[in-house]
Amino acid sequence: MQTRPILRREHGAALLIMLTIIVIGAAFLLVSSLNKANHQIERGKITAAALAQAKDALIGYAVANTATPGGLPFPDRNNDGNYDGSGDCVTSGFDSALHLLGKWPSYQEQGCGAPVSAFGMPLTDSHGETLWYAVSGNLVKSALGGGNYLVINSSITTGWFTVVNDQGAVLTNRAAAVILAPGGVLLSQTRLGAAPTANQFLEAATIGTSTYTNYAIEAGDAGFVSRNADDTFNDRLLYITADELMTSVSKRVAQELKNRLDAYGVAYPPAGDSSGECQAALTSGTIPLADADLDCGGVLTGLPAWFQPNWFPVTTYTRVSANQATLRFNGCGITYTLNLGAPTTQSQPGC
Repeated sequence: MQTRPILRREHGAALLIMLTIIVIGAAFLLVSSLNKANHQIERGKITAAALAQAKDALIGYAVANTATPGGLPFPDRNNDGNYDGSGDCVTSGFDSALHLLGKWPSYQEQGCGAPVSAFGMPLTDSHGETLWYAVSGNLVKSALGGGNYLVINSSITTGWFTVVNDQGAVLTNRAAAVILAPGGVLLSQTRLGAAPTANQFLEAATIGTSTYTNYAIEAGDAGFVSRNADDTFNDRLLYITADELMTSVSKRVAQELKNRLDAYGVAYPPAGDSSGECQAALTSGTIPLADADLDCGGVLTGLPAWFQPNWFPVTTYTRVSANQATLRFNGCGITYTLNLGAPTTQSQPGC
């Protein structure tokens, strides 16, 4: 007569044990999932910080460039047989698919005559992989310019990069530089050996009928894609637009001219230049340089060597008064007002 209650108790105990096991298992899975999510969040923070640091370094390099403001270095490519951390320059025509995309250049640029200082710091993502860097051909040294930088400004309409999102919507078609974090190895990728190709680090994505290849820059390529990671794609990227870059760079150029204005003591050119040639030249939209044929006072004497070939063609300087002048650069909407002995002001925050 005691059998049935005993069986019930045993059955109830078994159910309780099973329920306890299920609860413990669910808790374990939940904790594991949370730990994995937290780990991914921490990885994401590390990578985001490295990308932001690279962006700041690129803008800083362009602003401080002593060859010409706005100029950027070539990346570290593998066609010299390895990734050695040095930017690899070219002195005669370049293939954009080879010369404008590579790893982050920590050290000096090679192949450009005298070595050019690069960033001096290696940058890696959360997987310990060196960042990658793509630069517009508008911003690097050119064989067409005798191995020098050509004129750089925001009004250039071609040669910038396009970046789209996971729906194919264009985020920008004026990216001056794109910085990429390759993440860990996916699918059949292998990164062994001295010089694995870019597609062993970066991925491609097809959206609709367009394929975006982060590992190549070539005629007809649709551009770079920024999308969420999955089992086939884990690139993360950050870009700098041409206008964003030129906003910072134009401030540097404006300051150089402001320094000369302060050194001269009055707005250039002097209002009473004997021949009137200086003011006539300004009226035509040009900046008269110190010249034996122009009675211009020579205020531009002492400007950096890059001004005449690289920035003079895109600069409009207008005398306002004896103590003030305005400055504009092609393609940039900022009007800088240069005030003698006082800070420069600007009409809007950016180009």
